Amino acid sequence: MRNSGMGQSSSAPFVIRSNDIVFECPKCGKNLVVDQDAEGLTVHCPQCGTEVIVPPKPSAAAAPPTVYHAHTAVPPPPAQMEVQPQITQVQTQYVETAVLHSRLTMLSTQIKELQRQRASLIARMMVHVDEVNRILEQLGGLQGAENETHHEWNHIREKIISAKQTGDGK
Repeated sequence: MRNSGMGQSSSAPFVIRSNDIVFECPKCGKNLVVDQDAEGLTVHCPQCGTEVIVPPKPSAAAAPPTVYHAHTAVPPPPAQMEVQPQITQVQTQYVETAVLHSRLTMLSTQIKELQRQRASLIARMMVHVDEVNRILEQLGGLQGAENETHHEWNHIREKIISAKQTGDGK
């Protein structure tokens, strides 16, 4: 991963090439820049250390490279901006749009993964719900058998008591 240079004290310009992917760290928001060959790979954010999956490159028309100066984290200094204000504005908008597209792609991927996980949990829960229903049916059957056994036990006990009383009374 190339360091975007934003937030550093170096005054060397940083150029975003047409084959770069620009995206934000989902945790700290730092702009990250990698070559398009890194698409789908995991990189570490140099600011917060979070592992970030490099999103696909947005399908935008190629724009001229954007130059950032690390000490200001903005497009070229005022002297150059006076000469090319419109180009600088377009470059800034391109980077902002690329970052937004990249964030949308990342969020879309996260949504799909969350939906997959939710469906998996629901399926696991349904297996357990089915098992609980089977157990409840078995418990119902056992309760019925226990009630019948108690009934028979009481009936036999009454017969024994009755027989004893009849035998004692003779």
